[in-house]
Amino acid sequence: MLLARFLATAGSVQRETGRDIACAGCGKGALLSKAGRYASTDKANNREIARMIRDTIGKIEESLRQADTIKSESKAELMALLGTLRAEVNELSRTDADNAHSIAGFTAVSTHEATREEKNPQLFELSLKGLASSVEGFEQSHPKLVHVVNSICTTLSNLGI
Repeated sequence: MLLARFLATAGSVQRETGRDIACAGCGKGALLSKAGRYASTDKANNREIARMIRDTIGKIEESLRQADTIKSESKAELMALLGTLRAEVNELSRTDADNAHSIAGFTAVSTHEATREEKNPQLFELSLKGLASSVEGFEQSHPKLVHVVNSICTTLSNLGI
């Protein structure tokens, strides 16, 4: 049975072929298990993903600093949460770089939707659902990561969209 699905954050397609899901386009010996967890034999690729995650969170922080649509106390709360997220996603990226990258990406999209001048409630709701979904399955292994992502979702929701 072949199962093809688009990976928005990696821009590649997965095909299920038996026990493992091979990631077409990733190259570099990457495999995705049926559970969707990323296992890479290429440490350079993981380092590149870790760099992209740091860059993404840095851009989120910069956009928050410049956002005129958010009160100072909300900005401070979000900045503190992003600091915790950075540490937690960094920890996750050591064993699961692909999902760590997805979490950072969904955080960026959710923050963008929350800070837009002309807000689109439907896009904002979808971005929050994606962010919350990105940490499903990590409750046992990374409870602090799940908690910080849920806190970010709550804080963004409370911005008054």
